[in-house]
Amino acid sequence: DKKLMEHLRQEASNAEQLFQLNLIEEKVKHLSDKDKILLYNLAQIAEIYRIDSTSCKHSVEPHASDLVPKRAYTAKMMPPGGSFIKAEFISNFLFEDPSSPGLIFSLNSQCEIFRIYDDKHEAIKSIVQKLVDTLVEHRRAMEITKIIITGTACGDDFVQALCKKCLGNAKVLPKLFLLDLEKNCLS
Repeated sequence: DKKLMEHLRQEASNAEQLFQLNLIEEKVKHLSDKDKILLYNLAQIAEIYRIDSTSCKHSVEPHASDLVPKRAYTAKMMPPGGSFIKAEFISNFLFEDPSSPGLIFSLNSQCEIFRIYDDKHEAIKSIVQKLVDTLVEHRRAMEITKIIITGTACGDDFVQALCKKCLGNAKVLPKLFLLDLEKNCLS
């Protein structure tokens, strides 16, 4: 009797899994061609980088904290206007990705860049724009797969400037698949 009950429980579990898969399959049938292509491309990226949804963490920050720049930048080294943001500055925050091929740009906890001014100050927009421009024009930008900017107080300006640069141009950060903006002032 126990073996029969266990077998029936297993069959019920299998039937439930098949039912859930059928529901997903029905949803996929009703997707537009554009959405199907997008899902296919995402699946290819997941396969290339061996991303398993069961092993993904909520944040990459524990790994980001291990990424220590070669040179520490202080508020005194960052004059107003962003003149310090050059290729050398970007290179200081580029790291080889230990988990997959590519580069990580990790400006993790570098809040001095954005906290020089209050969040409404016009200089922030120019600093953010200079940061984005210098990042996407960097000689190794084509290799960047992850951008980690956690705890920098960067705000919406960074996301907007980066999206404007990337929108409609597949040659801008073509390998980027992760953008971690955790613990920022985003609306």
